[in-house]
Amino acid sequence: MPTILLHGGLITANTASNKAFYKTMADAVPPGGTWLGVYFASTSDREGPKYKSDSRKVKAAVTHKFTTVLATQENFPQQLKKADVIFFAGGATAGLMNQVKAWPELKSWLKKAKFIAGSSAGANLLCQTYTTKNAPHHGQGLGLVPYNIVVHLNAPAYAHITPPPAPYIALPETQFCLLQI
Repeated sequence: MPTILLHGGLITANTASNKAFYKTMADAVPPGGTWLGVYFASTSDREGPKYKSDSRKVKAAVTHKFTTVLATQENFPQQLKKADVIFFAGGATAGLMNQVKAWPELKSWLKKAKFIAGSSAGANLLCQTYTTKNAPHHGQGLGLVPYNIVVHLNAPAYAHITPPPAPYIALPETQFCLLQI
C-alpha cells in the first residue's frame, strides 16, 4: 500500500504548513522520477494555471531534479502507472468523482502506487466518505484510506456541515497528515 498525504485545503495560501506539504511530496520523488498532477476536480480553464503553480512549488522544495506531468483524461492510466508521486488537487469533489468513474480499476491501480497526495477534493477522493459544503449528505470516496474525512475544518463556508461517522480525519485548511496504510 502507498504512503498517503492528505491536505485540508487552501493550498494556495503562503504558509509554512503548505510549504512543508510541497516538500513532503517533493522528498518522495526520487531524482529523475515523476510527479503527476491530477486536476480533474478543476474546471478546464483553471487546471493549467494550478498545475503550473503546484509544479513550480514542488520543484522548488528540493534540490534534486525530477519531471512534473499534468494528467490527461486520454493518458491517465499510463501516466499513473509511471508516476512516483501522484497528487490529486482540490476543486469540485462531485466533478472529480464523476471523472474517475471512467476507471473502475482506479482503486486497485492506486494500491500499487508508492506515494499519493490529495488536497481538499483530492483528499475526499482517497477516503471512505467525505462531507462537502455543497452536499447535504456524506459522499462515497474510493476508500483507499480506511477513514472518513472532513476537509476545510473550521472554515466559515463549511460551518454547517455534519462530520461523517467515526472514525474520521478532520483537517483544517493548510494542514496535512501523512499516513502509512
